[in-house]
Amino acid sequence: MPKTIKEQKKHSLALVPYSYYRGELPLNYPKVGVHWHGEFELVLIVSGRGELFCEGARTAFSAGDILFILPKKLHGLFVQNGGHFKFSSIVFSPKMLLGALPDRSERDYLLWLTENNAPAYFKIEKGAAGYQKIYRCVCSVMYYAKTGTALQDLYLKSKLFLFFALFFRQQKPVESASKLAGGTLVLPALKYIQSNFGRAVTVRQLAQACSLSPSYFMACFKRAVGLPAMQYLNLVRVENACSLLTNTKKSVAQIAFESGFENLSNFNRVFKKAVGLTPLQYRNQ
Repeated sequence: MPKTIKEQKKHSLALVPYSYYRGELPLNYPKVGVHWHGEFELVLIVSGRGELFCEGARTAFSAGDILFILPKKLHGLFVQNGGHFKFSSIVFSPKMLLGALPDRSERDYLLWLTENNAPAYFKIEKGAAGYQKIYRCVCSVMYYAKTGTALQDLYLKSKLFLFFALFFRQQKPVESASKLAGGTLVLPALKYIQSNFGRAVTVRQLAQACSLSPSYFMACFKRAVGLPAMQYLNLVRVENACSLLTNTKKSVAQIAFESGFENLSNFNRVFKKAVGLTPLQYRNQ
């Protein structure tokens, strides 16, 4: 995996091997951009609807769905046109569970999730076999992860073990997204975008980075990421602008140009379409 797409934020430490998150897209973020990390990620969709892109595959989700993403899998969450969703998630180190029970349950089940032949992700929908038990368990996981004390960590571990027990009892895997053509071909383009979004970027440049023709590159990129390349580029730029609007006192015009937009009117249009607010409204909320 390219290091530039690896998330720089540390989700797990030696004494606290997990992180808890909650948010709303596009209010808090325009997207959770394509990235990877070395931990498991368990996501509960609280309300709304959106799409998960993972290792070249895309799947829609809605309120009540549970997403389970395996370590080192390229993934991202996006809102659908005009939509929004709220989520809670825990990103946790495999070390929380692996080694704790070095027995046949680890050998036959938990270790399989870290092997290359395992699917990239799983989606547990309402109505699936065992859903209610899994849903209640995941709600408990989020509660104890949010509380975040040493004692609650014991409860959290027990609930994670329960989740895996229920999960392996009921869940059938989604077909491995790595089997889909185009997934790995566009990784150089994702790397190029992350490093150069503040400059003028063309489809031809992205295609050259992947050693593909522009037409074949565009088809591969949309299949892998779920969005046209230039639309994804604009979302990366908007994400950078959101960070600057929140954390700096730079003018909107300066932020627009630093984020790669050629003029202010285009920045305002693209930003409002992605976030649902103007840049000034976003800064002042």
